[in-house]
Amino acid sequence: MSVGKGERSDRRIHSVGAFRVDIDALWGIAHCCRAELCKKMKCCCEVYDVSVTQKELSCIIGMVEAGKGFYAGLNSHSRCQEFFEEGEGGVFSLAVDEDMRCVLAYRSRHGLRCYLHSVALRLKLNPYRTKPQACAIWPLAVSDGRRPALGVQESAFSFPCNRRRPARGALDEGIEQIIRETFGETFLDQLKEAGVERRCQGEAARNPDGGV
Repeated sequence: MSVGKGERSDRRIHSVGAFRVDIDALWGIAHCCRAELCKKMKCCCEVYDVSVTQKELSCIIGMVEAGKGFYAGLNSHSRCQEFFEEGEGGVFSLAVDEDMRCVLAYRSRHGLRCYLHSVALRLKLNPYRTKPQACAIWPLAVSDGRRPALGVQESAFSFPCNRRRPARGALDEGIEQIIRETFGETFLDQLKEAGVERRCQGEAARNPDGGV
């Protein structure tokens, strides 16, 4: 996953913790995951190539084993024997089936579901901490590099669960939850402070003479 336009160096980019953050992008998106929409429209588990770290790989294997008693039909749902594919340089990614869908996605009467997310809820674990980060933070994205950028996935608005909103006021509740659960309350507080600073910059730009 890539951040794309969010990596450009301009006044929208603020340093928050270990990240360069595209404030306007994060404030300009609303997200609400509705599995029933995946029955008829494009869904995120059919589009992206999700790379996983060794730590995430181990976690996924553990979750799959832990969930066998709950979801015995996983293999028939996934229609694939392997959960991972190894690419160049020993980099692993989640495998896909013949429909190009993540092998850990399965259909229920409510729509398309994530196996890892479902198992985490059954075990009373935080699903944001049991899935690969790329999945947990979607529709947000983090770039690679020593100083990673946090922004919005470029293709996010082609999915029914995301919509554009004015980049002002409070963060969208769905985006706020993703950030809190993935990066923690302290980072969220720092991000909100950066949001206030960005809005002050915008007001100053629109009223260079202070409204006089």
